[in-house]
Amino acid sequence: MSLENYQEAKEDFNQAIKFNPNYAEAYIYRAATYFNLGDKERAKEDLQKAAKFYQEQGNEQRQKEILQMIDKINSR
Repeated sequence: MSLENYQEAKEDFNQAIKFNPNYAEAYIYRAATYFNLGDKERAKEDLQKAAKFYQEQGNEQRQKEILQMIDKINSR
């Protein structure tokens, strides 16, 4: 994927989040886009937001998966 494609994807996820600020999966996908653009801090911020949404929903398994993603970013 090119840099331009990642920028376009990021804008798409921004719009999805603007439309529905509680859309956890959009934060996860935007986090992956940020990571691929080299912005690990913003990727972690989005993953933390998604983990919080899953915690609030009582979805402990998905929250755990997201927290593991954050750990992987921290270890790189």
